[in-house]
Amino acid sequence: MKLLNDKLKFWIMTVLMLTVPLAGCVGGSDDSDDEPAPIDIMGCMDDAANNYDPSATSDDGSCTYDTDNGGNNGGTDDVMGCMDSNANNYDSVATVDDGSCEYDEEPTSTDFDGIAGFDASSIQCGPTGDISIAGSSTVFPVANLWAEAYQKYCNGVAITVEGGGSGAGAGRVCANSEKGTPVDIGDMSRGWKSSEASTDDGFTYDCLKGDTSRSAIQIDVAIDGLSVVMKKGGAADTCVSGMGGLTVDQLRWIYSDYTAAELTATGWDANALSNSDNNDATHLWSELDASCPNAEIKISGADSESGTYEYFMETVLSDHDNGEAFDANRPDGYTNSAEDEVIVNYLESNEEAIGYFGYAYYDANKDALSAAAVENSDGEMVHPDTETVGNGDYNPLARRIYMNLHVDAQALQKTRPFLAFGLSDSGSALVASTGYVVI
Repeated sequence: MKLLNDKLKFWIMTVLMLTVPLAGCVGGSDDSDDEPAPIDIMGCMDDAANNYDPSATSDDGSCTYDTDNGGNNGGTDDVMGCMDSNANNYDSVATVDDGSCEYDEEPTSTDFDGIAGFDASSIQCGPTGDISIAGSSTVFPVANLWAEAYQKYCNGVAITVEGGGSGAGAGRVCANSEKGTPVDIGDMSRGWKSSEASTDDGFTYDCLKGDTSRSAIQIDVAIDGLSVVMKKGGAADTCVSGMGGLTVDQLRWIYSDYTAAELTATGWDANALSNSDNNDATHLWSELDASCPNAEIKISGADSESGTYEYFMETVLSDHDNGEAFDANRPDGYTNSAEDEVIVNYLESNEEAIGYFGYAYYDANKDALSAAAVENSDGEMVHPDTETVGNGDYNPLARRIYMNLHVDAQALQKTRPFLAFGLSDSGSALVASTGYVVI
């Protein structure tokens, strides 16, 4: 009996010893008189997390999150999408990149040997180093092609080419910080303004803004036929083609912010509208001709920093010195940009729209766009092409385009050989390949 009691005591003590630490493990008290604590439920306890568990009583560190705009966890208004602006499917409202970006294949380098008249062996390379170019979007195709070829065949030369408009070209070659960092060559599709620089000989310009100790030499690089363009086969194209083209007076009415009375008072021919509704608040295609659609004309073109803007305004908006301007108060405003590709995309998306830019951009996009014939000084409707621009038949929208070289001994050591190449037979072959007319 004593042995049985000893065994019973042993088992009782063993159970007690095991029970006490077990109770402590679940949060209980060593006092056998206290109520036992409930068992914890492990899970994510952050209600901002994707996997929040409202029944959890103990956070186990398993919470997962999306990423907010600043790259922090916990965002609740995230929009998934492609955030790379260079991608085909860029989503401007996306706040979280979901890896869906799609791209075209990397562009291949230009096959210069395939361009008629180009001879790489004729290139005379200058010293190694960097050359910086910026300015007119109209000059850009020429500058970019010259730069690509010169760098390819002249080792140790690095050339950067940027757009920004003629105003940027004038400002940056003069080291005007308001226009950006200084460059060696400023591209312009217009002449210098009297507020930008002064000249005594017509080709050397002394800067009046920025670094006034700087000057630039202006070089003609090509002749451009500013092209009035529309979506090929669209409502605007069908209308204009049916009329045979546009007169300068029709272009003026299309773009001007003047009323019909103001236009007439400043030399405009009211016969430009064969079907006017006599309402200055509207500018309908059908007002030009009854056969055209009864749709508002959407206007687009260059921005105010562009030499193309200046040239079109001076040529078409004939009272611009007295305040006539592009009409920004249309239902769709005046869609404008220093980058011609923006205008190309706008026209492709709006068949009632009309725009204008340099011939090279029309030539590069003529599968999608149509260029209007414009009435010249002889009363003939003429389409822009290299022949009509070159022989002067396409007027008054033909103009010369320029590069302006910073007059500095060190800079000229690099830029003069580059320009010599550009103006050579091989450089002229590249100009011709863009669609511009060789000088």
